[in-house]
Amino acid sequence: ANGQVVSENVYYMKQIVGNACGTVGLLHAMANAPNAPIAEGSWLDRFYARTRGATAQSIGEALEADDEIEECHEEGANQGQSAQVELEEPVNTHFVALSVVDGHLYELDGRKQFAINHGPCESDELLRKSVLEVVRSFMDRDPEELRFTILALAPTQNED
Repeated sequence: ANGQVVSENVYYMKQIVGNACGTVGLLHAMANAPNAPIAEGSWLDRFYARTRGATAQSIGEALEADDEIEECHEEGANQGQSAQVELEEPVNTHFVALSVVDGHLYELDGRKQFAINHGPCESDELLRKSVLEVVRSFMDRDPEELRFTILALAPTQNED
C-alpha cells in the first residue's frame, strides 16, 4: 500500500460500478463503524458476512454482481427529489467515507487502490480531525468549488 500501514480490520472495496460512489461510501461507513445498527439477516448483514476479509477488488465485484442491491438502489433513486442522470453519463461529483479503525483515521475512496491512513485518531476526534486535516485538503484543491457536502453518521443523542 505504497508505504501506508492499513489495518487488516479496515473494510475496503474498489468501486467497479459507475456512479455508485454514494453507495460505496455508505457501505464503507457502515462496515467500519463500531456498533453500527445493522439488522441481522438484512442485505447489509449478509453482504458483509460473505465479503469480510476478501480483497478490495473481490468485494467490488461482489457488489457489481449483486442484483438485490441494484434493485434497491434503483428503487431509492427513483423515489428521490433530484433529477436522475443516466447511468453512463459522466458526473462531476464524488463521495468518500472517513472512518476511525484501530485508532487511525482512514479515507475510504473506492477509486483508489487502497484505504488511505491519515494517522492516529480516536473515535471522539473523528469529526474534528477529518474536517481539519482531510476535508480541508479536499477543499483547498479547488477553492472555487461550492458543491461540497459532509454527512456524519452518529448515534442518536439521548434527550434529558
